[in-house]
Amino acid sequence: MNCFHFAHSDSIVAMDDTMYKREWMQGWTIGPTKAWLEALGQKKITEFERKDYSNGRGMSWGKFMI
Repeated sequence: MNCFHFAHSDSIVAMDDTMYKREWMQGWTIGPTKAWLEALGQKKITEFERKDYSNGRGMSWGKFMI
């Protein structure tokens, strides 16, 4: 959310270390996943896609809602 104030309507946002498969979650994925889901819930971003690649490795990306 630190970048939100610098974004414009075409800005893309990506968050590393998000994880949605419970069995692949690691300690370092909890914070980024929570932050991403909160931003979605607050309608600050719209999600294009999310990928869980392997144990502890995932990513989410979308667009800021300006």
